[in-house]
Amino acid sequence: MKHSDSIAARCPVCGKGRVIDIGPKANAGQFILCGPGSVSQAVLIAKCPKCGQKVGIMLRELKPI
Repeated sequence: MKHSDSIAARCPVCGKGRVIDIGPKANAGQFILCGPGSVSQAVLIAKCPKCGQKVGIMLRELKPI
């Protein structure tokens, strides 16, 4: 996947680290990134490459219009 086809989701703690890339077929609004205080509610957990904090990734269910 080329980087121009994806959207970089930045760390909610430091704002600098690229935690995940969101693909072109995904809706960026369905991904919620949260800091270490909310990691227990997350579906996925990643680590920020810049600040080293745990980042929770939650998926929001999108309803068709």
